[in-house]
Amino acid sequence: MTVDPAWAGRRVVVRTGAVGGYLDRAPVPVDDVLAVPAAVSLRDAAALLTDGATAFAVLDLAGVRPGDRVLVTAAAGGAGALLVQAARAAGARVVAAARAGVKGDALRRLGVTDVVDYSAPDWTDRVRAVHGGVDVLLDRAGGAYGRAAHDLVAPGGRVCAYGAPAGGFAVLDTGSARARGVTVTGIGALQAAGPQTRRAHLLAALDAVAAGRVTPLVGQAFPLDRAADAHRAVEDRAVVGKTLLTP
Repeated sequence: MTVDPAWAGRRVVVRTGAVGGYLDRAPVPVDDVLAVPAAVSLRDAAALLTDGATAFAVLDLAGVRPGDRVLVTAAAGGAGALLVQAARAAGARVVAAARAGVKGDALRRLGVTDVVDYSAPDWTDRVRAVHGGVDVLLDRAGGAYGRAAHDLVAPGGRVCAYGAPAGGFAVLDTGSARARGVTVTGIGALQAAGPQTRRAHLLAALDAVAAGRVTPLVGQAFPLDRAADAHRAVEDRAVVGKTLLTP
């Protein structure tokens, strides 16, 4: 296959597949390559490669609309921070659930005004006091956090559970969800999306950053020769936002 020489020297972003991500150079199918908009840094483009595509896929699945009350758990993660901003840009009223301290502070620096510390025992009461309930739950926390958040969803609401770092996906009462008319989608729907759909969601994320609607939350970056330290920090959950490896 002949590759258009116009690609030479351009700034691009692309998945390298199961191997090759830690190489200075790696072969990839040219059809998988996306040009990075001039207004987007390569650092931000790298942060969007997985989390940007995931966040905009979740927004589509949940059908976030203007005026929706939206709760985002694990909001200080790479995808969570994008979801908070993108949902606000779509006209939703967003509550960001994250631990207090550096994670809450990082969200506030992005302009997020409604942040609740979900390590506090009364965090769901605080959400109810302000919003009464939520129309949409975007849950990446899972575990007990996800179960507690699910109880905040109003009748007719929507839930998208797409992660579980808190110890497994939340085990939900499906009978209660059906009785309340709550629609639940999950990680399976994201995994079933084809490559063209994933590409479209990544393009949407790049466009949103270029337009200034969202800013990736990059909490820390490690040089490539400290990849082991980066993995350790992520596994220890000692990170905020996205963790990057740099040349």
